[in-house]
Amino acid sequence: MHAYLSGNFAPVSNECGLTPCLYVGEIPEELWGGQYIRNGGNPNPAHFTSTGKGERTADYHWFDGDGMLSGVFFQRDANGGVTPCFVNKFLITDVYLAEKSLTGPLLPSITTLVSPDVPLRRLSGVILRSLWLSLKSAVLRISVANTNIIFHARRALATCESGPPLEVHLPGLETVDWWTFGTRRTAQSKEQKGLGSKGGLAGMFEEWMTAHPRIDPITSELIFFGSSFLPPFVRYSVISSSGKPLPSLLAHPLPIPSPKMMHDFGASLKHSIILDLPLTLDPRNMLRGYPIVRLAEGMKSRFGVLPRYEPDNVRWFESEPCVIFHTANSWDEIDANGETTAVCMLACRFRSANLVYAAGGILSNSRWEVKDDVCRLFFYRFDMRPGRNVISDEYALSAIPFEFPSLSHRKSMQYARYIYGCTMREGSFDAALGRAVKIDCLAKMDVHHLIARPDSRSVPEILRDQQGGPTSGISIFEMPKGWYAQECTFVPRETGTDEGDGWLVTYVFDESQLLEDGSVPEDAKSELWIIDARDMRTVVAKIRLPQRVPYGLHGTFVTERQIDSQHPIEELQIRTSSGGPELNDFAAPIMLCLVMIFNVLMWSRVGSRVAWTQF
Repeated sequence: MHAYLSGNFAPVSNECGLTPCLYVGEIPEELWGGQYIRNGGNPNPAHFTSTGKGERTADYHWFDGDGMLSGVFFQRDANGGVTPCFVNKFLITDVYLAEKSLTGPLLPSITTLVSPDVPLRRLSGVILRSLWLSLKSAVLRISVANTNIIFHARRALATCESGPPLEVHLPGLETVDWWTFGTRRTAQSKEQKGLGSKGGLAGMFEEWMTAHPRIDPITSELIFFGSSFLPPFVRYSVISSSGKPLPSLLAHPLPIPSPKMMHDFGASLKHSIILDLPLTLDPRNMLRGYPIVRLAEGMKSRFGVLPRYEPDNVRWFESEPCVIFHTANSWDEIDANGETTAVCMLACRFRSANLVYAAGGILSNSRWEVKDDVCRLFFYRFDMRPGRNVISDEYALSAIPFEFPSLSHRKSMQYARYIYGCTMREGSFDAALGRAVKIDCLAKMDVHHLIARPDSRSVPEILRDQQGGPTSGISIFEMPKGWYAQECTFVPRETGTDEGDGWLVTYVFDESQLLEDGSVPEDAKSELWIIDARDMRTVVAKIRLPQRVPYGLHGTFVTERQIDSQHPIEELQIRTSSGGPELNDFAAPIMLCLVMIFNVLMWSRVGSRVAWTQF
């Protein structure tokens, strides 16, 4: 039984329209008219055995699966109150449409790409199968849009780094279309491209965008990068508050020497921070007998700090090897003359890539494998004074495991005091083989306190100390025994004067509903909890959902004003699951891309050495 296909990790097959929910407690007025939405992979259950116990017929990884949005819309009612309504929908991607007629996934699993034990012949077969099915199905873009969701320039956008963002319409979660920051396609007109306007292979990779773009809370600009395994390996973009690219800052190439598995980056009000870490995503690894995704031994971590509007003026800082999937916040230190003396970053730092392997149910054969690799909230300070280029500070702020960070959107890119995230009483985020990451605690980190005085206590020690009253540095919300949470989102109180005055919103699940064999019954249900972020103790409301929400990835809260700002749904061309992918000028580049990967595999069999210039 695959740990990430069993219990509440198991996919759901039911799509639920906006459905009123019962609740207890009081729903804060700041949520009224808004919607909490969470994204996550939901693989097609038909691609696995029918036992319902997570037994698999193909490789699977926690990061695989078609994107599914699960949301609670806090609908204002006619009586002046609020009614929470649950809705969940598959994201209608090209891959989702193509897979409807298949007996297995269209794309290779991340497990297949990272496993050191996959024979070359088998990997070649997987690549050939994807090549043929993509050609046969006329797949346009290979993104499954299963990682995150943001709201920018009147659009809700589902993201995944293997393609452009996918626009959805709120609150019904209808899929609109891919968004490349050009002009919208309607029933009467075709899209004018922004990203990918070059067409061909270069245009396809130019469209790719990180799953974690950053929105400036002051200018409302959208900052992001895109990475791929063909040069230029990283492109950098800045989009205006209206959704239009800034001149010369659309897909601007950055000097990264080799392809990497880049998931996130840092952004302050003045700078961006690119993470050039040793986790590679390189088909050339096959020439050396390694998997495509691999932690390169002996390679340093590099951090590229660049002015937001001057990407060519990047400064590089080196550090010990590490793996970072998520940054929590970044900010500038400014002197009396208005000059930046340092750029600081908080990140969730692993010492190895154990999580990548554990989430696929496989073992790593890397010499870098670290036993009990605890992901900790790490502080970096990059000295920006002329001629320095040193990391003046880099250390963990606490000893507890910490991942899936969140903060008040009002304080992002600034020296925020509080960072919220997920932790656990026992274990860590690099769960042992055969086990899955489960979150039974939420943590509130007082960054100002912890930078000055790091905390060495464990989660049980902090919980024990809290029994005598609030403690400094770290506050922990403890789930009831057998209940587990997901990533939380902070929603500020409109009239609050303190940064921490607001609520945490998260989906929770009671695992006492599971059957004796660990499988999940059809009638299992999740809840949405609203937690007082000030005391990290009080659950102000519990919303009973009509079905369960599998443990997933990232979410956001969209305000009533943002929802009302969307283009009317009548003006949009909505995608439906009854259609199929379109065939256009990207179909050929996708095929060419897969052919190149296949050629690398074939060349490796005869010991050929291929330079990227030959591509």
